[in-house]
Amino acid sequence: MSQQDAIAVFQVEARETLEIIEQGLLDLMASPGDRALVDAVFRGLHTLKGSGAMFGFDALAAFTHHCETAFDRVRKGEVAATRDLVSAVLAARDHMRRLMEEPNGDHGPAGDILLADLERAVSAADGVAGPADEAPAMTAWRITFDLPENAFRNGSNPLALLAELRELGEAHVVADASRIPPLDILEPTNCHLRWTVALTTDQPRQAIEDVFIFVMDDMSLEIEAIEGHAAAEAPAIEDPIVEDPHPQTPAAPALGIAPPAVAVAESTEGVRTRSVESVRVPADRLDELMDRVGELVIAQSRLSQIANSGADPILRAVSEEIERLSGELRDTMMVLRMVPVSTLFGRFRRLVHDLARDTGKLIELTMDGEATEIDKTVIERLADPLVHLVRNAADHGLEDPAARLAAGKPEVGRIRLSAHQAGGEVVITIRDDGRGIDRDR
Repeated sequence: MSQQDAIAVFQVEARETLEIIEQGLLDLMASPGDRALVDAVFRGLHTLKGSGAMFGFDALAAFTHHCETAFDRVRKGEVAATRDLVSAVLAARDHMRRLMEEPNGDHGPAGDILLADLERAVSAADGVAGPADEAPAMTAWRITFDLPENAFRNGSNPLALLAELRELGEAHVVADASRIPPLDILEPTNCHLRWTVALTTDQPRQAIEDVFIFVMDDMSLEIEAIEGHAAAEAPAIEDPIVEDPHPQTPAAPALGIAPPAVAVAESTEGVRTRSVESVRVPADRLDELMDRVGELVIAQSRLSQIANSGADPILRAVSEEIERLSGELRDTMMVLRMVPVSTLFGRFRRLVHDLARDTGKLIELTMDGEATEIDKTVIERLADPLVHLVRNAADHGLEDPAARLAAGKPEVGRIRLSAHQAGGEVVITIRDDGRGIDRDR
């Protein structure tokens, strides 16, 4: 892969990360205390900063670093995720996209202005957050986790996670090897271990969760506080990875941690179950493949005419088999081109947020039928007309809060996007509860 190809891949993944950040911030508007959303946004900022620096997008990395540092205070509970703070990060997210799309462009003082706005929002939110829950002086925790099979290939390092846990306090680690398959079907690049850790620490639960913040989405993690155990009751171990199997050093019976399973479990299945993986394919290649399938169907039709006009049964059988295969290939290609309408509807959350801010109106966007699938080409062609309709609903359909209250309506106006299948068609509807159309005018 050339450097340009690598940069193109980075930009595709960066757009996805920016989309995750935006959706997380918009969700925070409605649920400012949701810790999972805060963590998701922080992970997105951290990923964007690291990958940007790796591919030479230094301006992007430097700018994102300031945003990550500010949002880290939200993650630690030092400041609240106020609407002004979230709006400032949203505006900063737009600048990140510009830095990613045009790394060598002249962006002027825009970045400094945005960072100044973010600093003001953080200062205003400082002290708004409630006091953090005070953890006991020393608490015993049982932590059980495993990583997905492809963890090593994705760069995850369980030894580093265990080392971070040991930095929090006295850790007693047991590795469960019972899920390692027999040697003849073992893939050494896959992760099969499961770990149980007895940790005694004066740190709160949040500090433990922070160890796994960048792998939490793909792993299994259980954290349980063990009541009634002081620090002295959690035995120390010399080996940070596997518990000593000798009977004279039992595996922390006070905390209820089972001894390590050292025997390899026998496989009851003849074939190992493989994880589902996805591959990113450029849209133009998909279109080219669709064209080739169309040509194949035409050629198959000609072959079928020739076979049916002759008396050769073998040729006719081959023609029927090719007809079946080409039909299945065509159906598969049609499915590959279908994408859920949620990829279209999701764009309007940010649009409505910005329209509400610019017009001073209170607007709530609801969406139905997001799983309905449409051809990707149709999705792209629908985007601009729907943007125009949503703008009209917000600008001209919905009244301002005072007018709505005077008319006996809730002060929050509602725009609803819905999609449903109707035979071979998809019906998309946009509704608002505003003043409607003045037919006389």
